[in-house]
Amino acid sequence: MRGLALEGLPVGAKDWIRLGGRAVVGRAVLGAALPYPDAAFDLIVCALAIHYADDRGAAFAEFFRVLRPGGAAVISTQHPVIDWLRKGGSYFDTALETDPGRIPGGDQPVRFWREPLSAPCTAATGAGFLIEKVIEPLPAESMRARYPDDYQKLTTEPGLLILRLVKIASHNAPDPRGDPAGPDLRAVTTAGRLHRARGPPLAGRLAGQ
Repeated sequence: MRGLALEGLPVGAKDWIRLGGRAVVGRAVLGAALPYPDAAFDLIVCALAIHYADDRGAAFAEFFRVLRPGGAAVISTQHPVIDWLRKGGSYFDTALETDPGRIPGGDQPVRFWREPLSAPCTAATGAGFLIEKVIEPLPAESMRARYPDDYQKLTTEPGLLILRLVKIASHNAPDPRGDPAGPDLRAVTTAGRLHRARGPPLAGRLAGQ
């Protein structure tokens, strides 16, 4: 198993203990060229990181490149609606936003990109992916007692968006000079990490799915 910890989102001591030496961890910048050959991975998991990348289209293109044909990518991000409700303005704008980040050394501004739902979908299909699932998860029942206010809010407003993307075995990346969505209609997504799955292809599954 190999993993990738994105720059600025390091793997901590607890992660190393949990991995138990079964993974090789490296660093890369999300949206830049990844240090892996073509078709190197069966499964890609990018958890709550894609909205920090300045070039999301390039990030999806690199995911597509390093994923083997028939492989899958699971991408989670902040839901565009909740960001729009918090920040205001036009839902359809693409804007670089800032939130206060709370870390042990003190608060630090955290930048992220706010954009409509169509933007990550277009970036994914433009890279060559088929969108297999679009998931807007509800809060776990265990939140009801511990975080009642958050639980109530997340049962009425979306908090997260999850995309499950598939690289069709016979499909190559689209010609960047053509339609970014490709010739056919392919859609009626810690640190972000890449994992080479052990065992049967696509053995990794999204929890709860």
